[in-house]
Amino acid sequence: MVFLAYLVYAQWGDDEAQSHWLLALAGEMLVFAGAYQFMRWKRACADMCRSPLAFVYIYDSRRGVRNALRAGTICGAYCLGCCWATMTVLVVVGLTSLAWMTILSMLFFVEKNWKHGSAVAKVAGIGLMALGVAVLAYPPLLARISDLA
Repeated sequence: MVFLAYLVYAQWGDDEAQSHWLLALAGEMLVFAGAYQFMRWKRACADMCRSPLAFVYIYDSRRGVRNALRAGTICGAYCLGCCWATMTVLVVVGLTSLAWMTILSMLFFVEKNWKHGSAVAKVAGIGLMALGVAVLAYPPLLARISDLA
């Protein structure tokens, strides 16, 4: 779905892509992605991603290809549930540069592998919400953060 939205936006010229409503959408998406870091669904998915051994015990994939495929699909769904909002920021906000993708990848890595990962997610959520409010208040900021990387 996000890729389809990107294809639509990619067809527009620079003037249309920088319209006020698209900048407002980007700011709102940043606020939403930040707020998503505090939602119960996000925490439940992140908890499963943080303890892969528990996942293996719950969804035993040693009993054949079918069970392994089922376990992999469920694990992928948990990862998607954990990170989809932040990944959407890359496309909707226009931060699809290698540097911003690396920054978010490191955020995901630290969040999922460090014992204080939930605190990292909350700090990232506050940062995303603050950035979203700043973009809503001052739309040219979006172009500046996009050009940083």
